[in-house]
Amino acid sequence: MDRHALDAAGSSGSAGLSGSSDSPRSSGSAEQDPGVETDGSGATHSPKEPPADRERDATGRTDAIERTDGTHEGRTSRFAGVRRRAAALRSGVRLGQFLSIGVLGALFDNGLLIVLYGFGSVPLGTAKLASAEAAILLMFACNERVTFAEWGTGGIRDLARRVLTSNLVRLGGVAVATGVLLVLTELGVWYVLANVVGIGVGALLNYVLESLLTWRVHRE
Repeated sequence: MDRHALDAAGSSGSAGLSGSSDSPRSSGSAEQDPGVETDGSGATHSPKEPPADRERDATGRTDAIERTDGTHEGRTSRFAGVRRRAAALRSGVRLGQFLSIGVLGALFDNGLLIVLYGFGSVPLGTAKLASAEAAILLMFACNERVTFAEWGTGGIRDLARRVLTSNLVRLGGVAVATGVLLVLTELGVWYVLANVVGIGVGALLNYVLESLLTWRVHRE
């Protein structure tokens, strides 16, 4: 009985010694490994890597800043273009020459209409189209030589482009003047006064479009 008790005590003692000798070795290895961290529960794990989402967020913010800068530059460029065009139109001399030539064109239009329809046998519609086109060509030639002499350069192709553009602009001016006449007449304005207002609006529109589209005065 005593021999069995002694044998059991000896085996438990040797087991305790072996367990105590293994424990420092394992804890020491945990302390020596710099890539291992412990938490409150004693479990070990590797240090956390920086999340990729943060890098993406930072990149996204940078891209947003670059896009904002590009948008700002685009708006600045557009505003600069508008200011350049407005500055090119602010010429009292050119406007006066343009309107004077417009009056000359109107007189020529009416005179040729009288000749073709009043004294001739040309139908009214055909006579009006002919007189209007002749007046447009006359005004173009005068503006080419006087009002926009600095920009009336280039070869035959440039000249043809300006002639075609001027015709389209003048047709647009006639359409606007007619629309103003009809609207003001419907509002009760005397038709003669409404026609004068329409002609004035059409003339200003012609000046702006002829300057920017036909002769491109803002491209100095």
